Amino acid sequence: SSIKKDICDYAQKLGSTDVGMLNILAEVFETFGLGHMEIIDLDNRKKACIARIHNSPLNGKADGLICPAVLSGMFSFLFSKDVEAKKASSKLKGMNYSEYVIK
Repeated sequence: SSIKKDICDYAQKLGSTDVGMLNILAEVFETFGLGHMEIIDLDNRKKACIARIHNSPLNGKADGLICPAVLSGMFSFLFSKDVEAKKASSKLKGMNYSEYVIK
């Protein structure tokens, strides 16, 4: 798609590695007010990741739709493969994060 091409061109202009792009995308995620993204496990070989989203203002249905869609797009770009983010756990009592499995 043209959006993916634009992002790839932008990444090349930055001279960024996958790790650098991950950091930039995490900052973009936070800038758009979706919360703070923490990578728990990243396996480039298997094209899989576990991420936690802390302090997301999205709750309920929005959290279950918007965050997985954004994560799926971000990691599909990073892995150069279509992947899907699924919510693994919701905010538990005393925990202010949701965890997603991306593969």
